[in-house]
Amino acid sequence: MAPIKQKLYQQVAAQIAADIKAGVYQPGQKLPPERDIAAKYNISRPTMREALTALEVIKLVQVRKGSGIFVTEDVPESTPSTDLKTSAFELIEARILFEGEAAAVAAVTVTPEDIVELEAILQEMEREIKAGPARGPADRQFHMKIAEATQNATIVHVVSMLWDIGQESIIYKHFQMAAAQAGFRVRLDEHEAILNALKQKDAQAARLAMREHLTRVMNNMLQATESEEIERARREIAEKRENVRKRIAM
Repeated sequence: MAPIKQKLYQQVAAQIAADIKAGVYQPGQKLPPERDIAAKYNISRPTMREALTALEVIKLVQVRKGSGIFVTEDVPESTPSTDLKTSAFELIEARILFEGEAAAVAAVTVTPEDIVELEAILQEMEREIKAGPARGPADRQFHMKIAEATQNATIVHVVSMLWDIGQESIIYKHFQMAAAQAGFRVRLDEHEAILNALKQKDAQAARLAMREHLTRVMNNMLQATESEEIERARREIAEKRENVRKRIAM
């Protein structure tokens, strides 16, 4: 069996790690802006963020909010593996594909009893949202109940496996936490839209509502990490303006 090819973000993370070990980037040195690194390796910003997150997880770089990304002061003698198995954005893409189709199937096979259970889960989700920012179990329960409503054991297994991958993925949880810290919460209205489509037994509407919901989850992850970049840029501009003001005042 041929070896599994490394994901692009892993390749880029490994290259940056090699540059750090080779002294291209010194301990404590600030890395170039994210957009410049992305341009250097000809990759997208999401892939760049995943590469930098991988390096942060293995403690080769440190993110200083409002300042930038720096090589750690104590670079390990041996470079840890940058293979964190799961790409956060690939996982969301898979969920959009599988859970979108699961919702479409469920719209045809859903029973009145399933609808009652989904409504109860939504009520619990609302209580969790009001209780605070911590993510409760109702979100997963809702998605799993839709999978169960398909009456297809394989679909249930696949959807459960995708959720398990997210729970076990360091990099996925990192992006999820960043989104939560940026104020993005579980959206009750999006889940209600999915449920309404199921009630109407409208397969196309259910598929679309699920895909839109999960696409928003992915966009929140991107916006959360991009907001850090924007904040750093604002601080740098403010510092430059202050330096100019001081020179003028002298």
